[in-house]
Amino acid sequence: MNQPAPAVRRRVAVYCASRLGGDPVFAESADAVGHALAAHDLDVVYGGARSGLMGRVADAALSGGSHVIGVLSDELSDREIAHDGLSELRQVADISTRKAMMFELGDGYLALPGGIGTLDELFEVLCWGYLGVHDRPVG
Repeated sequence: MNQPAPAVRRRVAVYCASRLGGDPVFAESADAVGHALAAHDLDVVYGGARSGLMGRVADAALSGGSHVIGVLSDELSDREIAHDGLSELRQVADISTRKAMMFELGDGYLALPGGIGTLDELFEVLCWGYLGVHDRPVG
């Protein structure tokens, strides 16, 4: 008897800071987002760091049972220490490859507080949606 194929889980690429920021609400929000993604059976793709909002999203999602994929570039590995508890860590050569991989792995994209890098990633996926490269949700 044929068994139905297991459902493919959707992945959300989360862009956010590798630091916590000055307001505790940022960390609380990162925790809430990670828990919410897991509660909705969504997996997470993110920048791979164990620190800051990135680490908080990853830890919360992992605690809720999500499969969490970190994508860390060699260029940033000295500033963003890799999270050692992830489901997967993909090490790539450079930031451009990191952004491309996160885009490919994501079924949707979400930005939390961050800096110039977060804005760069957000505007890139927004632009690609506007140009018709993808029709995935962005928030």
